[in-house]
Amino acid sequence: MPGSDILEAIRRGEARLGQGLDALVRQVDEQLMAAERQGLAQMLRAWPGAAEGRPEKPEALAEGLAALLEQAGAARRADMFDSLKPAAKAGAFGLACGIVAAFVLDIVVYGTAWAGPEALHWILAGTPALLLAGFGYRQARRPTRRSRALFKGLIALPVGGLGSVILLLAAAVAVDDAKGGSALDRVDPAWLVLALVVTAMLGGAIAAAWAMRRAWRRWDEAP
Repeated sequence: MPGSDILEAIRRGEARLGQGLDALVRQVDEQLMAAERQGLAQMLRAWPGAAEGRPEKPEALAEGLAALLEQAGAARRADMFDSLKPAAKAGAFGLACGIVAAFVLDIVVYGTAWAGPEALHWILAGTPALLLAGFGYRQARRPTRRSRALFKGLIALPVGGLGSVILLLAAAVAVDDAKGGSALDRVDPAWLVLALVVTAMLGGAIAAAWAMRRAWRRWDEAP
């Protein structure tokens, strides 16, 4: 079986070289860029016995694949200082989500904002901030195609939501000025808030989906 066919079969989840080697091949394949995957196929093609599914000296093959994985990971890995930037971005988003969660919880439970225990506010705000900051740092240090796409979508979510709200308000003001009236003053505030929330959710979801798709497709490009 040609090496490229072995690679395609392993990508589909078929058992070819053994459970451990198959998993290692998938990890290497995911980290390599498109131009480098031919080398992996050639390595499998040239390895004695690999075409029959029973590679000779499997320990040596595992060492070679592990070396390829380390090289590919190092090529994509950001250094410790640069990894702080995505950590800060993800952490800021987590902090904003935590603050909103604390605000909503106080309104629902206590009937007014910031009426709950201060310790609870710190926990609700700090927990998602720390978790997402850790995710941002880890994906920069050890990125995978999935984690990179998820991170890009996470960052695009608030940007898309805020941008869509600004566009909606600008369009509403422009229409109101064109009519020469005060149509916005006659709109029920509850409906206006609902429209803003729905617009922010839709805009954020669209932006996140676009960013994730773009990051997934650009994974094969040079970092």
